[in-house]
Amino acid sequence: MGMEVCCTLGMLDDKQAEQLKEAGLTAYNHNLDTSREYYPKIITTRSYDERLETLENVRKAGISVCSGGIIGMGESDEDRVGVRAGALTPCTAGAG
Repeated sequence: MGMEVCCTLGMLDDKQAEQLKEAGLTAYNHNLDTSREYYPKIITTRSYDERLETLENVRKAGISVCSGGIIGMGESDEDRVGVRAGALTPCTAGAG
């Protein structure tokens, strides 16, 4: 049918990402929400590095990634730029 399949399912480990790829998933949406620096002020259920790990697991499985943020939660202009930088960088879990 030539259709792309995209979903948002939250956090994924490498095995789950591989299973989704095998099932035909072509794109995965996983937002970082904000910059690394501002993240602890708005999210308490998981770490920024865990989000980056999910993005890396999806990329390694060969699935296209769509990721962004939410603007208007009290973040600075630098935080708005930072969310894009985080979405574009390879996983840095455990660094810094």
